[in-house]
Amino acid sequence: MTKDIKSPTTSIFASFKEIQVLDPQTVRLVLARTDARVFDLLANNFAVLPAQYIKDVGADGIAKQPIGSGPYKFVEWVKDDHLTLEANPNYWDGSYKGKPQVKTVILRPVTDPATRLADLRSGAADMIMDVPSDQVAALKSGGFQIVEKDTVQQDYVYFDTTKDLPIKNKAVRQALNYAIDKDTILQTLLGGFGRPLSGPLSPLTLGYNADAKPYPYDPAKARGLLASAGFTQGFSMDMDITTSHSLPVAEAIVAQLGDVGVNVKLNVLETAVYNDKWVKKQLSPLYYNRWNTFSDPALLDLLAGCKGYLSAYCNEDAQKALDAGGATLDQSKRDTAYKEAVRIVADDPYAIYLFQLKSLTGLSSKVSGWKAHSTSYVLFTNARLS
Repeated sequence: MTKDIKSPTTSIFASFKEIQVLDPQTVRLVLARTDARVFDLLANNFAVLPAQYIKDVGADGIAKQPIGSGPYKFVEWVKDDHLTLEANPNYWDGSYKGKPQVKTVILRPVTDPATRLADLRSGAADMIMDVPSDQVAALKSGGFQIVEKDTVQQDYVYFDTTKDLPIKNKAVRQALNYAIDKDTILQTLLGGFGRPLSGPLSPLTLGYNADAKPYPYDPAKARGLLASAGFTQGFSMDMDITTSHSLPVAEAIVAQLGDVGVNVKLNVLETAVYNDKWVKKQLSPLYYNRWNTFSDPALLDLLAGCKGYLSAYCNEDAQKALDAGGATLDQSKRDTAYKEAVRIVADDPYAIYLFQLKSLTGLSSKVSGWKAHSTSYVLFTNARLS
């Protein structure tokens, strides 16, 4: 592998020793060690790009006029306005994605939920993502389709345990988990479309440990743990969140932490600023985040490993289990290893484990056949438009 690449994501390819080009259609990946994460890494983080085209137009050029190999072809991109794709008539037979059925797809970024709803109702959009949970019943009664899907989308409030702060103490981190009434937040703010997390993994992911139970809402126990850790009067701390996450949910969490004496100042950051600070380890000690693609437990290494580039936490015993899970291709052994890691980090939490959420997609009556994906990726090839 090239050693002078600056991207922090290169750390997740540490096991890659060499990439050999065998012919125009084939590459061989040579690993320095067994790495069971390789297939998930290839699916989520590894894109094969046309080398000569990149050489000719540069990174900016390929961002503006990308070339790919999927079921849809790039037509036009106007930043912050729309992306237009058209069906690729030469897309290969046998793909799990299927053949494209709709000739043209126009994607528009609409961050305001009310505007998305208005677009669906007026016919300006045939599909909208992230339907507000309190609007599901009204849309259904209005003749619109709502597609619900259990996903690997999970919400947390992460802890930065690398600094000499109260949350370095395990009892404090446990207390903050006991302080949150996840069931009430789910029912009142998220329409019940989800379930409380018992730890870092959901039942959809290998390594899920059913013996790790969700922290119950117990503010009295939270106060007791804080007192045992020497924080009878509580403490103050900042929490960062992006503009793309639910501010009412974050505000409810802040209020419930305040009820046990932990006074939290909420900082709302633009997503790009937040992500830049995350990579540079410059976020506040508490930071709210949603991970949409937790399909393989190896992501625990990234988020909570002792050397994970997005991690601000380290438990050596958990790391041993994570290493064992990543060093075998035997799925049964991986499952056992990650269950042990989950057991450890459920007791020694690296985050306030909040919710596993359902995706809610709104469709007009003209759309048929569309299926949601558990990773929240949107595949259009199984949709038809009358």
